[in-house]
Amino acid sequence: MGRITVKHYLNKKVTPFKELSDSNVEKLMYSVYVQIIYNKFSTNKRSKTLINATLDGFNKYLKNGRIDKNEFDTTLSGGYTLPDEINDITNSIKIINDRKIDISRKQIIKLIDTFSDNIVSCLTFIARTDFEVKSVVDELHNEDNSKAYNDFILAFDGKSNLLKNIEHIKKYTNVDLLPYVKQEDCNKWLAIEIIKKYFGFDISFSKFIHSNYKTTLRKKMKDVSVGKFDVIMNEIDNMIELFIKYHSNYDKDFDENFLI
Repeated sequence: MGRITVKHYLNKKVTPFKELSDSNVEKLMYSVYVQIIYNKFSTNKRSKTLINATLDGFNKYLKNGRIDKNEFDTTLSGGYTLPDEINDITNSIKIINDRKIDISRKQIIKLIDTFSDNIVSCLTFIARTDFEVKSVVDELHNEDNSKAYNDFILAFDGKSNLLKNIEHIKKYTNVDLLPYVKQEDCNKWLAIEIIKKYFGFDISFSKFIHSNYKTTLRKKMKDVSVGKFDVIMNEIDNMIELFIKYHSNYDKDFDENFLI
Protein backbone atom coordinates (compact mmCIF):
# COMPACT_ATOMS: atom_id res chain seq x y z
CA MET A 1 0.00 0.00 0.00
CA GLY A 2 1.18 3.51 -0.77
CA ARG A 3 2.32 5.89 1.92
CA ILE A 4 -0.48 7.29 4.07
CA THR A 5 0.03 10.13 6.55
CA VAL A 6 -2.90 11.81 8.26
CA LYS A 7 -2.32 14.45 10.92
CA HIS A 8 -4.02 17.45 12.47
CA TYR A 9 -2.53 20.92 12.79
CA LEU A 10 -3.61 24.45 13.59
CA ASN A 11 -4.00 26.64 10.53
CA LYS A 12 -2.25 29.84 11.57
CA LYS A 13 -2.70 31.30 8.07
CA VAL A 14 -6.40 31.79 8.80
CA THR A 15 -7.32 34.76 10.98
CA PRO A 16 -7.84 33.50 14.55
CA PHE A 17 -10.79 34.55 16.65
CA LYS A 18 -10.67 35.82 20.20
CA GLU A 19 -12.32 34.11 23.14
CA LEU A 20 -12.51 35.08 26.80
CA SER A 21 -11.60 32.59 29.50
CA ASP A 22 -13.45 32.28 32.82
CA SER A 23 -10.97 34.80 34.22
CA ASN A 24 -11.72 37.20 31.33
CA VAL A 25 -8.29 36.62 29.80
CA GLU A 26 -8.36 36.94 26.02
CA LYS A 27 -7.15 33.88 24.04
CA LEU A 28 -6.52 33.39 20.34
CA MET A 29 -8.25 30.33 18.90
CA TYR A 30 -7.22 28.76 15.57
CA SER A 31 -9.12 26.30 13.41
CA VAL A 32 -7.93 22.69 13.36
CA TYR A 33 -7.07 21.38 9.89
CA VAL A 34 -6.02 17.96 8.68
CA GLN A 35 -3.15 17.18 6.32
CA ILE A 36 -3.39 14.10 4.13
CA ILE A 37 -0.36 12.65 2.37
CA TYR A 38 -1.06 9.77 0.03
CA ASN A 39 1.48 8.43 -2.45
CA LYS A 40 2.78 11.39 -4.43
CA PHE A 41 0.48 14.19 -3.33
CA SER A 42 -0.48 16.13 -0.22
CA THR A 43 -3.72 17.96 0.47
CA ASN A 44 -5.29 19.81 3.39
CA LYS A 45 -8.79 20.53 4.59
CA ARG A 46 -10.70 21.96 7.53
CA SER A 47 -11.27 19.30 10.14
CA LYS A 48 -14.74 17.76 9.95
CA THR A 49 -14.88 18.15 13.74
CA LEU A 50 -14.96 21.96 13.37
CA ILE A 51 -12.78 22.11 16.49
CA ASN A 52 -10.75 25.23 17.36
CA ALA A 53 -7.85 25.45 19.81
CA THR A 54 -5.18 27.71 21.22
CA LEU A 55 -1.56 27.11 20.24
CA ASP A 56 -0.65 26.05 23.74
CA GLY A 57 -3.65 23.76 24.11
CA PHE A 58 -3.08 22.06 20.77
CA ASN A 59 0.63 21.47 21.47
CA LYS A 60 -0.32 19.81 24.76
CA TYR A 61 -2.86 17.65 22.91
CA LEU A 62 -0.16 16.47 20.49
CA LYS A 63 1.97 15.37 23.45
CA ASN A 64 -0.61 13.66 25.66
CA GLY A 65 -3.67 13.12 23.44
CA ARG A 66 -5.95 14.89 25.91
CA ILE A 67 -8.13 17.91 25.19
CA ASP A 68 -8.07 20.74 27.73
CA LYS A 69 -11.56 22.24 27.62
CA ASN A 70 -10.11 25.58 28.61
CA GLU A 71 -7.93 25.61 25.48
CA PHE A 72 -10.30 23.94 22.99
CA ASP A 73 -13.64 24.89 21.47
CA THR A 74 -15.51 21.66 20.64
CA THR A 75 -19.00 23.21 20.53
CA LEU A 76 -19.73 22.14 16.95
CA SER A 77 -18.05 18.74 17.01
CA GLY A 78 -21.19 16.83 17.97
CA GLY A 79 -19.05 14.27 19.79
CA TYR A 80 -17.00 13.55 16.66
CA THR A 81 -13.38 13.45 17.82
CA LEU A 82 -10.02 14.09 16.18
CA PRO A 83 -9.03 10.38 16.53
CA ASP A 84 -12.37 9.43 14.90
CA GLU A 85 -11.49 11.64 11.95
CA ILE A 86 -8.00 10.17 11.62
CA ASN A 87 -9.46 6.65 11.57
CA ASP A 88 -12.14 7.55 9.03
CA ILE A 89 -9.67 9.21 6.66
CA THR A 90 -7.17 6.35 6.97
CA ASN A 91 -9.85 3.73 6.36
CA SER A 92 -11.22 5.72 3.41
CA ILE A 93 -7.77 5.83 1.81
CA LYS A 94 -7.45 2.08 2.36
CA ILE A 95 -10.64 1.63 0.34
CA ILE A 96 -9.20 3.82 -2.42
CA ASN A 97 -5.95 1.90 -2.34
CA ASP A 98 -7.44 -1.61 -2.09
CA ARG A 99 -9.88 -0.96 -4.97
CA LYS A 100 -7.13 0.73 -7.00
CA ILE A 101 -9.37 3.76 -7.52
CA ASP A 102 -7.78 6.30 -9.84
CA ILE A 103 -8.02 9.43 -7.71
CA SER A 104 -6.69 12.95 -8.11
CA ARG A 105 -5.71 15.45 -5.44
CA LYS A 106 -8.91 17.36 -6.18
CA GLN A 107 -11.16 14.29 -5.93
CA ILE A 108 -9.75 12.64 -2.83
CA ILE A 109 -11.28 15.06 -0.31
CA LYS A 110 -14.78 14.54 -1.73
CA LEU A 111 -14.35 10.78 -1.72
CA ILE A 112 -13.00 10.75 1.85
CA ASP A 113 -15.97 12.86 3.00
CA THR A 114 -18.33 10.43 1.28
CA PHE A 115 -16.73 7.32 2.78
CA SER A 116 -16.70 9.02 6.20
CA ASP A 117 -20.48 9.40 6.24
CA ASN A 118 -22.43 6.97 8.42
CA ILE A 119 -23.02 3.49 7.05
CA VAL A 120 -26.82 3.63 7.28
CA SER A 121 -27.09 6.81 5.19
CA CYS A 122 -24.63 5.45 2.62
CA LEU A 123 -26.46 2.16 2.08
CA THR A 124 -29.86 3.88 2.09
CA PHE A 125 -28.58 6.15 -0.67
CA ILE A 126 -27.25 3.33 -2.82
CA ALA A 127 -30.31 1.11 -2.34
CA ARG A 128 -32.52 3.88 -3.66
CA THR A 129 -30.10 4.97 -6.39
CA ASP A 130 -29.58 1.41 -7.63
CA PHE A 131 -33.34 0.95 -7.88
CA GLU A 132 -33.73 4.25 -9.75
CA VAL A 133 -31.06 3.21 -12.25
CA LYS A 134 -32.72 -0.17 -12.82
CA SER A 135 -36.11 1.48 -13.33
CA VAL A 136 -34.59 3.68 -16.05
CA VAL A 137 -33.08 0.61 -17.70
CA ASP A 138 -36.49 -1.10 -17.61
CA GLU A 139 -38.02 1.85 -19.44
CA LEU A 140 -35.24 1.86 -22.03
CA HIS A 141 -35.90 -1.83 -22.62
CA ASN A 142 -39.65 -1.24 -22.73
CA GLU A 143 -40.24 -3.43 -19.69
CA ASP A 144 -43.86 -2.27 -19.28
CA ASN A 145 -44.64 -5.03 -16.82
CA SER A 146 -42.08 -3.54 -14.42
CA LYS A 147 -43.13 0.10 -14.70
CA ALA A 148 -46.08 -0.09 -12.31
CA TYR A 149 -43.97 -1.81 -9.65
CA ASN A 150 -41.08 0.61 -10.10
CA ASP A 151 -43.41 3.60 -9.79
CA PHE A 152 -44.88 2.03 -6.64
CA ILE A 153 -41.47 1.71 -4.95
CA LEU A 154 -40.26 5.12 -6.12
CA ALA A 155 -43.37 6.74 -4.64
CA PHE A 156 -41.84 6.28 -1.18
CA ASP A 157 -39.40 8.69 0.44
CA GLY A 158 -35.95 7.89 -0.93
CA LYS A 159 -34.08 9.11 2.14
CA SER A 160 -35.62 6.69 4.62
CA ASN A 161 -36.03 2.94 4.85
CA LEU A 162 -38.73 1.50 2.56
CA LEU A 163 -39.84 -1.01 5.21
CA LYS A 164 -40.22 1.76 7.78
CA ASN A 165 -42.30 3.81 5.34
CA ILE A 166 -44.63 0.85 4.82
CA GLU A 167 -44.78 0.28 8.57
CA HIS A 168 -45.85 3.89 9.15
CA ILE A 169 -48.60 3.58 6.53
CA LYS A 170 -49.90 0.37 8.11
CA LYS A 171 -49.88 1.92 11.57
CA TYR A 172 -52.03 4.85 10.43
CA THR A 173 -54.29 3.20 7.81
CA ASN A 174 -54.19 -0.46 8.87
CA VAL A 175 -53.28 -1.24 5.23
CA ASP A 176 -50.27 -3.52 4.79
CA LEU A 177 -48.39 -2.85 1.55
CA LEU A 178 -45.49 -5.17 2.38
CA PRO A 179 -46.91 -8.15 0.37
CA TYR A 180 -46.60 -5.99 -2.76
CA VAL A 181 -42.83 -5.57 -2.33
CA LYS A 182 -40.61 -8.15 -4.04
CA GLN A 183 -38.62 -10.36 -1.71
CA GLU A 184 -35.25 -9.25 -3.10
CA ASP A 185 -36.14 -5.62 -2.32
CA CYS A 186 -37.35 -6.56 1.17
CA ASN A 187 -34.03 -8.30 1.82
CA LYS A 188 -32.06 -5.21 0.80
CA TRP A 189 -33.98 -2.83 3.06
CA LEU A 190 -34.03 -5.39 5.87
CA ALA A 191 -30.23 -5.56 5.70
CA ILE A 192 -30.01 -1.78 6.15
CA GLU A 193 -32.45 -1.88 9.06
CA ILE A 194 -30.38 -4.59 10.75
CA ILE A 195 -27.22 -2.48 10.44
CA LYS A 196 -29.09 0.48 11.92
CA LYS A 197 -30.33 -1.69 14.80
CA TYR A 198 -26.95 -3.13 15.78
CA PHE A 199 -24.52 -0.39 14.73
CA GLY A 200 -26.61 2.80 14.76
CA PHE A 201 -25.56 6.02 13.05
CA ASP A 202 -22.26 6.39 14.88
CA ILE A 203 -20.12 4.20 12.63
CA SER A 204 -18.87 5.48 9.29
CA PHE A 205 -18.97 3.60 6.01
CA SER A 206 -15.17 3.27 5.96
CA LYS A 207 -14.96 2.06 9.56
CA PHE A 208 -17.81 -0.40 9.09
CA ILE A 209 -16.30 -2.21 6.11
CA HIS A 210 -12.95 -2.48 7.88
CA SER A 211 -14.62 -3.90 10.97
CA ASN A 212 -15.43 -7.55 11.55
CA TYR A 213 -19.10 -6.80 10.95
CA LYS A 214 -20.03 -10.30 9.79
CA THR A 215 -18.86 -11.85 13.06
CA THR A 216 -20.61 -9.12 15.04
CA LEU A 217 -23.89 -9.60 13.20
CA ARG A 218 -23.69 -13.39 13.43
CA LYS A 219 -23.48 -13.08 17.23
CA LYS A 220 -26.33 -10.57 17.32
CA MET A 221 -28.48 -12.62 14.93
CA LYS A 222 -27.89 -16.03 16.51
CA ASP A 223 -31.58 -16.94 16.22
CA VAL A 224 -31.63 -16.31 12.45
CA SER A 225 -31.13 -19.31 10.17
CA VAL A 226 -27.83 -19.68 8.33
CA GLY A 227 -29.60 -19.34 4.99
CA LYS A 228 -31.36 -16.10 5.92
CA PHE A 229 -28.18 -14.73 7.47
CA ASP A 230 -26.22 -15.42 4.28
CA VAL A 231 -28.88 -13.63 2.22
CA ILE A 232 -28.57 -10.54 4.44
CA MET A 233 -24.76 -10.61 4.28
CA ASN A 234 -24.83 -10.90 0.49
CA GLU A 235 -27.10 -7.86 0.31
CA ILE A 236 -24.78 -5.84 2.57
CA ASP A 237 -21.68 -6.83 0.60
CA ASN A 238 -23.37 -6.04 -2.71
CA MET A 239 -24.53 -2.60 -1.56
CA ILE A 240 -21.05 -1.81 -0.24
CA GLU A 241 -19.46 -2.59 -3.59
CA LEU A 242 -22.15 -0.67 -5.49
CA PHE A 243 -21.62 2.36 -3.27
CA ILE A 244 -17.87 2.32 -3.82
CA LYS A 245 -18.28 1.84 -7.57
CA TYR A 246 -20.86 4.60 -7.86
CA HIS A 247 -18.77 7.19 -6.05
CA SER A 248 -15.55 6.13 -7.71
CA ASN A 249 -17.07 7.42 -10.95
CA TYR A 250 -19.08 10.35 -9.62
CA ASP A 251 -17.26 13.10 -11.47
CA LYS A 252 -15.88 11.16 -14.42
CA ASP A 253 -17.53 10.27 -17.70
CA PHE A 254 -20.71 8.26 -17.19
CA ASP A 255 -19.88 4.64 -16.48
CA GLU A 256 -22.27 2.49 -18.50
CA ASN A 257 -21.01 -0.61 -16.70
CA PHE A 258 -22.86 0.63 -13.62
CA LEU A 259 -26.10 -0.13 -15.42
CA ILE A 260 -25.22 -3.77 -16.04
